[in-house]
Amino acid sequence: MSKSEAPEQPEKIYLPRTSESESLKKIRHTTSHVMAMAVQKLFPKAQVTIGPCIENGFYYDFDKP
Repeated sequence: MSKSEAPEQPEKIYLPRTSESESLKKIRHTTSHVMAMAVQKLFPKAQVTIGPCIENGFYYDFDKP
């Protein structure tokens, strides 16, 4: 998006405040996929194995041949 295409008023983002929120689980799930994509871009041979959301965050295991 170029500066001329940017909205005049920035959109507000509301993040969940509780660790048990469904919204927080969705954010963690999406963020874990973004992280996996970034790792695969940096290390093209890396293979994603498992990456669940957990109580206080998320993780991914990778196999690097």
